[in-house]
Amino acid sequence: MAELAHGLYESFLDEELRAILERHPELRSVFGKIDSDEEPSRYAAFVARVIESALRLETDSTARLRLCNEVIDRLAGSQASKFLQTRRLIAADKPVLLETTPPYYAVTGIPRPQTPLAEKQPLHGFSE
Repeated sequence: MAELAHGLYESFLDEELRAILERHPELRSVFGKIDSDEEPSRYAAFVARVIESALRLETDSTARLRLCNEVIDRLAGSQASKFLQTRRLIAADKPVLLETTPPYYAVTGIPRPQTPLAEKQPLHGFSE
């Protein structure tokens, strides 16, 4: 974000935004609070965009996986969140589970939806 156009943002005040606002004291900036119930999802979405940017800068798949696991390790650092260690990614040639079928299902290749399931459901399809 190099400069700001006039408009509505609902952007978190991070160091980049603060620097832009400091360069443009003529702008009238209106800030608000986040409802505590919204904090987890809003912060998670913000951090997800930051992590995605970092992962795009990294071109090596092994380094990307390591970075993801470092973030998970940091999040799982307290005793209360130790269970998050089970979310560490496993290095594999094919790391994405595409489907499971019952043993009596004769063929593989269940029809796929147009929108990836990862965008629709919580992790592993279970509410967490």
